[in-house]
Amino acid sequence: MKLLRYIALLLFLIPLSGFSQGSGNNGNEYDLKALFIFNFIKYVDWTQTNGTGNFKIVILGQSEINESLQKIAEQKKVNNRKVEIKSSEDLDEINGQVLFIPRNMSDHLPECIDKFSGKGMLIVTEGKNLASKGSSINFVMLDNKMKFEINQTAVRNSGLKVSSQLLDLAIVVK
Repeated sequence: MKLLRYIALLLFLIPLSGFSQGSGNNGNEYDLKALFIFNFIKYVDWTQTNGTGNFKIVILGQSEINESLQKIAEQKKVNNRKVEIKSSEDLDEINGQVLFIPRNMSDHLPECIDKFSGKGMLIVTEGKNLASKGSSINFVMLDNKMKFEINQTAVRNSGLKVSSQLLDLAIVVK
């Protein structure tokens, strides 16, 4: 457990000067975000979600993160469950444990919060101030480093709990 925390801490300290928005280095940015998402999953209490079938990560619309998530999903399982990566633009078709909302779909956040509140879905975003607008976890760039914000109220409203270890590494937003 200490090793995982150490690795996670190192990931959070990696300088990402080439990862600014529009830098043209999005592949590496999304590889890192995909790793973060898989690490987030380890620190969330999923007891409310059904423990059978595939663990589903859904991307709202199209995003470069899809390929990065697919690569990791081919090698990793979550609680002995195969990980399935899907994309959908139709909120009625979305069913899973994690919903990633890319920058270009950020305006759909309020709809997603309304639709998935209390249903055990972790909503992860990557836009300015989205944690304060109700996202569970939001990627941000600070001092050329990728960091993440956690909105504890949004996580609770989703019916989930995050470990204190993850909160220690996050920027906590109310």
